[in-house]
Amino acid sequence: MSFGIIASSGNSGAGGGGSLYSNLVLASSPLLYWRLDDTSGTTAVDISGNGYDGTYANAPLLDYTPLVMHDDSPSVFFDLGSLQETSLASAGWMNVTEMTISVVCLPDPGASGGLHMLASRYWDDDMDRSWFLFLQGKVFKLYYQGSGGQEVTIDSGVTYVDGVTYCVTAYCGASGAGIRVYDSNGLVGSATGAAYPLKSSARAFVVAGCDMPSLYNTSAAIQDVAFFGTILPTGTIDTLGTTAVAAQERWLNRSAGVSARNGTTTHNISFTAASAGSFLVAIAVSEEPLTLNTAGWTQRLSSLFDAEIAVYTRNANAGDSSMQFTTGAANYPLQYAVYEFPSGSSWQSGVTQPNGATPQLTGLPGTPVTTFAVTAMESANPLDPNVTSVWAYSWLKTYDQMVVHDGVTAGNYVTIGYRDYVTATSVDPGHDGYANSPVYTLSNYINTQTSLTFAINVP
Repeated sequence: MSFGIIASSGNSGAGGGGSLYSNLVLASSPLLYWRLDDTSGTTAVDISGNGYDGTYANAPLLDYTPLVMHDDSPSVFFDLGSLQETSLASAGWMNVTEMTISVVCLPDPGASGGLHMLASRYWDDDMDRSWFLFLQGKVFKLYYQGSGGQEVTIDSGVTYVDGVTYCVTAYCGASGAGIRVYDSNGLVGSATGAAYPLKSSARAFVVAGCDMPSLYNTSAAIQDVAFFGTILPTGTIDTLGTTAVAAQERWLNRSAGVSARNGTTTHNISFTAASAGSFLVAIAVSEEPLTLNTAGWTQRLSSLFDAEIAVYTRNANAGDSSMQFTTGAANYPLQYAVYEFPSGSSWQSGVTQPNGATPQLTGLPGTPVTTFAVTAMESANPLDPNVTSVWAYSWLKTYDQMVVHDGVTAGNYVTIGYRDYVTATSVDPGHDGYANSPVYTLSNYINTQTSLTFAINVP
């Protein structure tokens, strides 16, 4: 058999949870919980309270990009060619008769061939294998042995997509066996298999590999490895999986679209009727300079280079549901997105970049805020191709639209991404603080963009 590895190296001495997800994990009493948020050293700190610290081997990249939603804690990147892993020597407490293992991971394209382990207790030559969670090709799977030697492999049916973060949770024992996989959309695949009491083993507990040096390596970023000595209820697994990686917007409503060319300079847009006291945030984009005609709004930002992006806010009256804009010339389209946040929300801060990459926003409070980044570019020629974007890691795309030049007037490409529950004091949508981890890429790039970044306080 040939399987892959996932490993790590570093130590921050984190010593606790602190995020929505980590607090939920701790509430389910894990036997071992490596957050892998260590920033230096060779110790993977166990925050379960049981003191089962691991050891990083071969210097994986610590302090890598965050993977868990609403959590700025870093992950660890393990390189396929460097035999990197995190391990803990075999001990009696590991030999449970049933278990649940959960891993948050961002597989690298380098892990696309062969078999690659995410976490394991495995030895090949003498069949001393209890269980392992792995990728075969690009598909998430679980293997385990029953106490009578029965071998069970469960295929999730989920093929990972490059640039997407997953929470993969597997369980096995006499009362059931299965695997469940989550991404930003929630549960994306699951499967079950034959149930047997779990076989004991003398193998180490290893992340990003197995107890056989130089075998079954992979390339991936990994965060929050939790091991439980029971089969968690399906509802608990679902809550953990969706909290780890699924989108959980804090806005109440979102309306977005395009006000098309209408032969005039006037654009009337409609959005979901607001409740009294809620906080409205409107983003408007046009190739021509914008004027908002509707009273009661505060313009917070404006960035103009070929296209203008403008951001407005207001505390809503009951039933607010429309805005009117004037563009600097007739027959240009207007793109918009309006977000309604709960009462008590407020503007935090923002920064613009009229010509170039999306700017870094500094000076955030260090308490949870919702951050947005907006990029727009002009479609200045009828032959300009459609532009698309991919937002990666902890950013989610909330708007993406190309309105092409119609042969008379220009259009725009607009993309909006957001990060929720940001507790860092800065965000950098161009790199997000990680030099090797661009947040988004543009395909069929046509013109210089104008961009801005801003943050909203949400109670």
